[in-house]
Order: sequence, then structure tokens, then C-alpha cells
Amino acid sequence: MLDEDYIFKEDNQFVIKRELNGKVINFGSFGSLEEAINYRDELEFDGWPIPREENNSPNVEDNIEKINDNEYIVFRIIKDKKDVYGPYDSLTSARKAKYNLKATGWESDLDYAGSKYGKYISKISNKFVVRRIISGKYVEFGSFDNLEDARNHRDELVLDNWGEYNIKPSRGYGKYIAKVGKKYRVQKAIKGKPVVFGVYETLKEATLARDKFESENWENIPDKPEIDSHRYIYKTPRGYVIYKRIDGDVTYFGSFRTFEEALEERDKLIQNNWQLKKYGSDYTYYGKNIQFDGNYFTVEKFVYRDLRVYGVFKNKEAALKLKNRLQLDSWMAPYRLKTREYPYGENIVPFDYLFNVEIQQNGELKEFGPFHSFEEAVKKCEEIENQNEKIERENLFKNEFDLSDSLNDKERIFLEIYNQVELIPEPNIPFPQADIFEIFVEICKEIYENESLTRDKIMDIFQINPRQYSFYISAGEYLGLIERSRNNTKTLSELGLEVFSGDFEEIKLSLIYLILIHKPFYDVFGLYLNNMEIPTSEEIFEVLKNNEIYNVDSEVTLKRRATSVRSWIKWIVSQY
Repeated sequence: MLDEDYIFKEDNQFVIKRELNGKVINFGSFGSLEEAINYRDELEFDGWPIPREENNSPNVEDNIEKINDNEYIVFRIIKDKKDVYGPYDSLTSARKAKYNLKATGWESDLDYAGSKYGKYISKISNKFVVRRIISGKYVEFGSFDNLEDARNHRDELVLDNWGEYNIKPSRGYGKYIAKVGKKYRVQKAIKGKPVVFGVYETLKEATLARDKFESENWENIPDKPEIDSHRYIYKTPRGYVIYKRIDGDVTYFGSFRTFEEALEERDKLIQNNWQLKKYGSDYTYYGKNIQFDGNYFTVEKFVYRDLRVYGVFKNKEAALKLKNRLQLDSWMAPYRLKTREYPYGENIVPFDYLFNVEIQQNGELKEFGPFHSFEEAVKKCEEIENQNEKIERENLFKNEFDLSDSLNDKERIFLEIYNQVELIPEPNIPFPQADIFEIFVEICKEIYENESLTRDKIMDIFQINPRQYSFYISAGEYLGLIERSRNNTKTLSELGLEVFSGDFEEIKLSLIYLILIHKPFYDVFGLYLNNMEIPTSEEIFEVLKNNEIYNVDSEVTLKRRATSVRSWIKWIVSQY
């Protein structure tokens, strides 16, 4: 076996093989290692679909059919009806479309950054529930013991336009057009390679351009565009990182505090043909998951835009041995995140065959060690971090509340959040009037997934009237999540994009914090913490009277606002 996962050299051919369900499957032979690596990466992307045996069927794999030498379609058959999407210029494009279609209930083949379980599916009390917002309220369509049954039921509902509700799905942006960020890209495969013919501000411009290129038989291939300012740079909770695929592997090129620093480094890397200088030597790549910087071999794995370091060695054989063991154990092992400051794992500094730990404690950078293994150093890091977290939490609790051992986990979480809040001045924006916070969250998610949405589209998706629409948009502007503008197309602010790019838990905590940094909500939540009961609207009204509320000058209006505040506090409490 070569030093590449699942690739073997046999009779001057590079063969991809993998054992699945107790059987060794041959996924194809290639004339060069590069071709094999590229196809292996496609298989990983698509979840290693088992190839069909050779026969006269045009089906390449489940839900994908080859219609001629250069085009594929994605299809499904449900209730004896064949639903077709495409065509697509390559098998890879068809596979991506299939993935997106399955994630969205076969509504759209466009890139989908959706929920953990798929569009319209939530997990509630160990059940998978199919639901969507209709006429401003959640409507449930079934509860299932497993995700597959829920997805099948959702797919049937989408096909039937959601039964009596008659909600018809949208079908994307048109042939050869894809939405990238806030713009529209016209792209077509030429001689087996994807070619970008232009990027346009509006769908109408992209459609006109696409029609023009088609009328010219796609002969006028444009000059290669300048590299996008964001290409290879990704936002993380810690700042910005640079990644690029090299020889089929996603390779890490550093972490940076600001986008400008990452952009400057990215441009240098491009000029130097992606040779990263470090410690006077170029990084050398020894197959997937092993990297050598001139001093140490590191075993690494790229997971959700973070690069995890699992081991640091002076010799390649030890690194290979650990890598092979981790692959058998599904990478279940201690690790530290790789950062610009600590390329061998956060807070870890190797010294020949020993390891030291540098970590902040009581405001000072302290050194611990030496440790004889990477695992011992990781364990020490986690031990110190847990101690620091415990001390910080105890100090926070002592700030304003006399805590006893009787506090439950929910109370401790709320107290910790409450004591971390730093209040901001009230904005000159109408005070929130949106009573169903869950719908507000879903509107923000929908805008995030689509990059932008028009007023009419939001009203249509959530079945709300113009007055309700203005309440929810104003709430987003109040929290700083939705960009303030007078036009009918709404986008998330930079803060909104950052919040809704997180996972479920991160989104939830961010929203709670953004609510509580406003003094009226902070004071009401403090009232809840004192009694561990949600205050009545009358009690909230009394609190609001002692706060400055923008553009509210009557008690009747203030009492109505108290109702909205109570619903938002109820949402916070319901999250734990």
C-alpha cells in the first residue's frame, strides 16, 4: 500500500480499494497517483458510494444517471413518478447536487448550509419531527423514531406540495448558474474542466449572460479572473485560517487574528507557489495527515475548519504508526488545535523528545513540564484549563449572587451568562415588538442560507403580513443581526453572519448574550434569576418604566412592549 489512504499500486496502475460491510470493493484503476488521489477525495466527499456492476443501465450510482458522454442527471422515483434535476457537466457536480437535494428535501440542488438533520427536520425529545413554519406558526407533520423515516416523510410532503397547504418548492437559479455569496456565477464544463464565464451582481444579469454564451456555443472563453479576495481564507471563532487542497489533501497554512493578516500571508503563498517557509525550511507533506516542517513530524486532521494535532515526533515511522492506529480508532484520541503561535498544538512546545506546556494562569504565562509524551502534555493542558474555568466560574458567581450547593445546572448556566454581560447603550431603533422569537430565529437562518431575501419572499415563506414582517426585521436590526436598509432585500450584518455560521449551541448562546446586553432585558432577566420564575407582564412593565425605551412615550405602548419582552425571556429560559 502506498502512503495514501486506500490507494495501492498494482501492475503500474494506482488502484483504489476499501473494505466496506466486510467486503473489499474496487473503486477503479488510474494511470497516475494524482488521478487516483483526486478520485479518492471525490469518493470521500460522497460517502464512498458502492459502484454498480457493469450492465446496460445508464445509472452511475443511486439517483445519478449518465445521459451522454459529458452530462449527468440526478433523479428520484417516488410514487411511480420520476423527478429529474440537471443536467450537470460532471459526475462530481451531479454528486454535489444529489447531496444538496437530499439535504433540502429535494427542493433545491444549490449549496445548502442547513440544520444537522436536514431542512424541516428537528430532533425533539429523542424523536425526529418534520415541521415548518406556516402562517407564522410551526406546523408538525409527523414524529419518527429514526432520521431516515423522517426524511422519507418530508420528501413525500415536498413532492405533494405539503398537502392541503399547497406550498410549491423553488428550483434554483437556472442551468449553468449558481449563487456564490451574494453574486451569481455562470459556469460550464469545457473539455472536462469547469470554466467560469462570469460573476454577476444580479440573477437577471447572469441569465442574460448565460443566454449570450449559449448562443455563441460557449466558444468565447473569458480570461482567467483575478483571484477572489476571500479565496482560501476561512472565518473561525478564533480569527481566520488559510487552507488549500494540495495533491488531494486539505493543507493548513496558518491562523491569523485579522482578515488583513491572513490576506497578506495568502498573497505571499500564491507568489511562492504555496511553499510555506517555517524554521528556515519548507513544509514537506508525507501523505495524508502527516506533515514535516524540518524539525518535527506532526500527525494532523482537518475537522470543521480546525486543524487538530494528535502527535509530534522526531521520526517519520512513529508518526506513521500513530496515524494508522488513529484511522482504526476513528481518530478518537486526545488532540490540541493547531494555531499560528503554537504549530504543534495550542500551548504545547516540543523540545527534542520532551514537551513543555505554556499556559496563562492567574494572568501570567506559566511553564509546566517537561512531559515525556504528547498525550501527557495534552492532559496537563486540559487539567489547567478546567481549573481556570472552575476558578473563573466561581468568581463570576460570587460577583452578584450568594450561591449555594442547591443550584442546578440550568441556574448555574444562566448565572454565568448573566455575569458575563457587558451592557451597551440602547440603539435609536424601535424597541422589539416581535412576540414569537422562534420565528425571528428561523427568518435569520433563512436569510443566512440564501445570502439575502426579499420582503415578499420572507412574507411568503413564513406566511406573515407586512406588519409582522416589519416587527421581525426591526427586531433583527435592534440586535444588530440584520443590516439596516430601506430597500426590500434583507441581508445579515457581519455580526449576523458570524452568529449564524456557528453550530446550534453557539447560535443559541450568542442570541441570549445579544439580548441581555440591552439593559431592559438584562434587568428583567435579573428579576427572573432572583425568583427563578418568569416575571409577569405587569412586573416587566414596572421594570421597563425605569429604563430608557427609544420612541415610546405612553404607558399603553410600554405595556405592549412588556409582552414582547416576556416572550423573549421565555425563549431564553426554554433553551436549557
